[in-house]
Amino acid sequence: MTFSSCICRPALSRFTRLGALSVSRPFSASASSQLARITLVGRLAATPELQGTSTGSEIVRYAVGHDTGPADRRTTTWFKVVAFDQTKPPRLMQLEKGTLVYLEGEPNLHKYQTDDGNPHHKFNIVQRSLIVLRNPTHPAGEGAAATEAEHSAE
Repeated sequence: MTFSSCICRPALSRFTRLGALSVSRPFSASASSQLARITLVGRLAATPELQGTSTGSEIVRYAVGHDTGPADRRTTTWFKVVAFDQTKPPRLMQLEKGTLVYLEGEPNLHKYQTDDGNPHHKFNIVQRSLIVLRNPTHPAGEGAAATEAEHSAE
């Protein structure tokens, strides 16, 4: 019996019994969704929109703009975000255009073909958490309790 078989096999069998080891990812015991995360600070492009799905559930769609570069050459990258907010009414619907937010989510690339057969790709961020950093109607430093109340559930 070698040293590696004494150490690795019991550890491997323990992870397998716990169900933490995935066949497709043999060197990690973490969930795959934890590896593909996007963290973004930016401003809402518009008021979020509530949309119904074909299954009858509701989703909230919005866009967040992230600025990069020096002030004289600043560029904005826009990210489309989808949220499955289960509160009634959705708290996201109360946010206004220009609200500064901290967003954590997972990337989602949807591949599809149009009716004429052309392939297309659609990139979205699926929101996991959202924190309001600054609301455009409240000056900075004002309304800390209001900001805390606008957290989105994870």
